[in-house]
Order: sequence, then C-alpha cells, then structure tokens
Amino acid sequence: MDLAAQSQSIEAVAEDLDLVSMLLEQTPTSRRFSVPRTSASRPSTTWSKDPDSRLQRLTLNFLFVMIDHNRGRFLPKIIGRYRQLYRVYQGYQTVDVTVAQP
Repeated sequence: MDLAAQSQSIEAVAEDLDLVSMLLEQTPTSRRFSVPRTSASRPSTTWSKDPDSRLQRLTLNFLFVMIDHNRGRFLPKIIGRYRQLYRVYQGYQTVDVTVAQP
C-alpha cells in the first residue's frame, strides 16, 4: 500500500489485485502456483503476456517476488488485507450495529 501511494497508483493496484484474486479463484489449487520459468528467471504468466490486461509494474513485481520466494499461498490473505487498507483509504469504516429487533 505504501509503494502504491508513493507511485500514486493505489486505485490501479486495487483493480489489479481484484483481477489476480479472480484468476486465483478460477485456478485449481494444485496448479495455482506451479508457474513455468522463462530464461529470464521470471514466471511466464498470462498477466505479463496479454497486452489488453496488463498489470501495473508494481503489482507485477510484487507477484514475481511472492512466487520467486514460494509465498504464493499467502496471496489471498495479502489481497484481502490490501482491500481492507484500500477501504480505509477511501474513507470507509467498519462498524458493529446492535438492534432491538432481528
């Protein structure tokens, strides 16, 4: 979130992470993080190859680091936390409401 704020791309990264989250949900668990390597030692992903759905460089680098260090399994939790921070950034607050009737 800090890096996205520094590069003034908080909204763009949030959109990227929504796309990544959707792709993770559609990918079978057994194949989710078994990404083939290219000669440049970076994962060869559809995210970096499809010109119509390119991710922000910041998002892409983050994904590469996570995969390079075998931390891909933490992506759903990290994306969830980014969403929480993004809602706070937008001014939303979480509240508990108690009512007398159901």
